[in-house]
Amino acid sequence: MFEICSKIFVSFLVGCVASFICASTGGAGLISTPALIFLGLTPQSAIATDLLAMLGGAIGSFQRFYRSGTIDFRLGGKLMALTGIGALLGGRALLSINAESMQKITAILLLVILAIVLLRGKPQPRQEPASALLKGISFLLFVGVGFWGTFFGAGFLIFASTILVLLFGKSLLESAGLLSLLSLTVGLVAVLVYGRAGSVQWSYCIAMGLARHWAVHSVPASL
Repeated sequence: MFEICSKIFVSFLVGCVASFICASTGGAGLISTPALIFLGLTPQSAIATDLLAMLGGAIGSFQRFYRSGTIDFRLGGKLMALTGIGALLGGRALLSINAESMQKITAILLLVILAIVLLRGKPQPRQEPASALLKGISFLLFVGVGFWGTFFGAGFLIFASTILVLLFGKSLLESAGLLSLLSLTVGLVAVLVYGRAGSVQWSYCIAMGLARHWAVHSVPASL
């Protein structure tokens, strides 16, 4: 009993730390996914649990940006649909891979995302209007964002933010509002796919979700 309670408490702390890191780098999964694996979950279960816990932060983030009026719902609706399609495909792909292979894939992908977080510069909004072709490609990229979101989780907000700034010309604040919608989309698809598959460790998920919701309202908006 003590061991279970202590692990749940650790998962709450992990959720807090991951949320504060996400506020500055967007790489929360770099902390939470390995931590859940350390607590004894398989890579699939760790990713699934982390994605559902993300809903706690996504709801809090959406509330903040909705009140401030910084969410572009017209664009956001289109991106949510495309991201949702990709997320369904990503979830099915993750469940089709055996745990041993996913262990190796997870280790490689964590290193790749860590390198991106450390080496990437601050993206500058696009100034000139995008061509019809570039616009179409920019929208389709969100199918890939959704796929990455449910297949691995860590880093998908970094990719989405970069696309929104570089290709859609959004400011960092505007892109943050849209990211709250995309986080909700990926999280809800994860509930549908991983919840039904029994891949979620619910006690850890709830603890981390509460931590992320609390942390979102504790982090200054300037971050």
